[in-house]
Amino acid sequence: MLAVVWGIEHFHIYLYGTMFLLLTDHKPLVSILGNPRSLPSARLERLALRIQQYTFEVQHTSGPSNPSDYLSRHPVNSLEEFQCIESVAEEYVNFVVSHSLPHAMTIEEVTRAALKGPQHFKYWKSTTLQPFHHVATELAVSEEGPV
Repeated sequence: MLAVVWGIEHFHIYLYGTMFLLLTDHKPLVSILGNPRSLPSARLERLALRIQQYTFEVQHTSGPSNPSDYLSRHPVNSLEEFQCIESVAEEYVNFVVSHSLPHAMTIEEVTRAALKGPQHFKYWKSTTLQPFHHVATELAVSEEGPV
């Protein structure tokens, strides 16, 4: 019951004001939530009050047909298969991490780019660059040239 309340409150922005179907593999919840006047304890009454504002129907789903229960009913058969899956997952995570980090430019690359195009300084006073004047203090001149 507590998990149901937590789930409904967590997804409040999606569930409030709409009719939704609550599927559970815990059959007693169907009668507990289906008839709020037959709550056996004060704790269940307090939990029921927290979800009273939502409109939903409770249905029982047997364990084998419950898609969220798949992993507990179909465990990995062998340690080798698990290690293979684990290594593929680790390779994928390493690939994502190594390709998602931005490439930082070195000070030498920035200096070379600034030396190639000194014409950008003559346009600094133009009105088209007015929005960038707030970063003018971040520009500097190194030994090799402007940065």
